[in-house]
Amino acid sequence: NRGWRYHVSLHVWLVRSDQGELKERTTSHETGFYNVFDPVEWRKVRRELELQYNQLEGRPRLPESLVEPSGSQYFQADASNSSPGSS
Repeated sequence: NRGWRYHVSLHVWLVRSDQGELKERTTSHETGFYNVFDPVEWRKVRRELELQYNQLEGRPRLPESLVEPSGSQYFQADASNSSPGSS
């Protein structure tokens, strides 16, 4: 995912900028520079933002039916040899 997150209030995708450190970080927000994707120009734009963590969409999760109890993904690279009921 390369660290991109969706901001639900601003309706933009963003990621921390490689250039510039965080200016402030608390348990509820952080202030710093972020690369924001501009879909009109189809490019990243560097912006300084105060980012409230509760305004970020949660990370996507696989449905439980696709996850084995051990936490590994159900589908393997060679699923033909590991299908249920085959020996």
